[in-house]
This record gives sequence, C-alpha cells and structure tokens, in this order.
Amino acid sequence: MPTTLFLNFPQSNQPAYQVTPEKEVIAGRAPTCDVDLVQCLQGNLPAVSREHFKIFHRKDEGFIIVDISYNGTQVNEDFLTKGRPRILRDGDVIKLAKDDKLIIRVAIDEDPEITVTIDDPDEFFLPSDAGGGLYFDEATSQFIVDGKPVPHEHLTRLEVSLLKYLCNNAGKLCSFDDIALGVWSDPGWSPGNNTISRAVGNLRKKLDQISPGSENYVQNIRGQGYIIVIN
Repeated sequence: MPTTLFLNFPQSNQPAYQVTPEKEVIAGRAPTCDVDLVQCLQGNLPAVSREHFKIFHRKDEGFIIVDISYNGTQVNEDFLTKGRPRILRDGDVIKLAKDDKLIIRVAIDEDPEITVTIDDPDEFFLPSDAGGGLYFDEATSQFIVDGKPVPHEHLTRLEVSLLKYLCNNAGKLCSFDDIALGVWSDPGWSPGNNTISRAVGNLRKKLDQISPGSENYVQNIRGQGYIIVIN
C-alpha cells in the first residue's frame, strides 16, 4: 500500500480527502481546487483564500504543506511562512485564517498494518519462550518492553495515552469505540477505525525499534479492536 495522507474535517459530515504521493493538491474555496474547502468545511468561508494551501510529497521527507493564502495557515498553532514548505506529521492539526472553526486534522498511513485474526482472544497468549513483555510501571511512570524502558521522547503525547490505555487493559479486548472514548479527549471529534489503526500501527513500529518483535505484544482482532497479549 502506498503512503497516503488523509485530510479529515471534524466539523462537517464530509468524508476524508485522500492525498497520494503522485499528485500535488491545492486546497481553497475556488471550485477548481482539488480540495474544495467550501464543500469540505461547509460554510461561506470569506476568510479562506481561493487557493489557501498546497500539499505534495517528497521522497525521503514525506508530505509537505505550503501556505499560499492571504490570511494565513497554521499547523499545530505554528504560523507558516507563506511559500515556505513544512513537513506534515500524523496527528497534525491545520487551522485556516486564525479561525478555530476552520480545522483540518491530518492522518498519515505510512504502510500496511500487520493484522491477525484470533478466534478466542481470551485464550490467546504469547508462548513462554517469548520472554519479556510490555507493561506500564506505575511507580516510575515508565513503559517497559522486554525489560527495556521506553524513552519518553520516543513517543508522541497521543501514543503515550494510547499505550497506557492498552497496558491498563492488558489481556482484554479493547474495542475501537473503547479506545476512542478512552484515549481521544477532543469532545468535538471522534476518530474513525482507520485513524485508530494508523495510530496503533505507528506505535507498533516504535516498540519494534526498541525491541525487535515486540510489536507483536499489541495484536489486532480483525474488525473488533486491539489487545495487549500477556504470558
């Protein structure tokens, strides 16, 4: 699966807009734009420029956003310098024209997630020779994987909340709805299953960087949710 960026519009009923590496896209209120913000954000939007920002992909860098507007673009509260590229990350929030109502959330699907189907998750466990394990040490506020501490700077704030929720429910199936309610704190936006899967996928890869194979401690129950398996 190629890398895909999703532009999500939490304050409207519009589906996410998918951006692939092959094409540069322009977003604005002009109907000729690839991303018609009037339709996506559902409003008159006089503060939004006819061409407000563009997104394209650079090999070895990822997706890039460039402000081309009159009233400005922010990413995570940082104002972009017009015409200067900025790399987008999974979970970034784009704000248009300093308006808190003009919000776009970014999700990036970097590669396919490894999934397994488990007939009875209550009976699923790691073999005894797997060693180690994954848990949260309350005394030190530290995640431990295979006996190795996970550096705090290794995880984003969202990934910390997600991993802590899963660790606190280790051995139990956490449904997509449970995870959305337990991890995402924004009352105005509830993530879809794909957003949750991408967040878990990124988390798995980071765990694997610390201890190869440890991503398998976080398993996907196809169509249901996730579980941290225990010995």
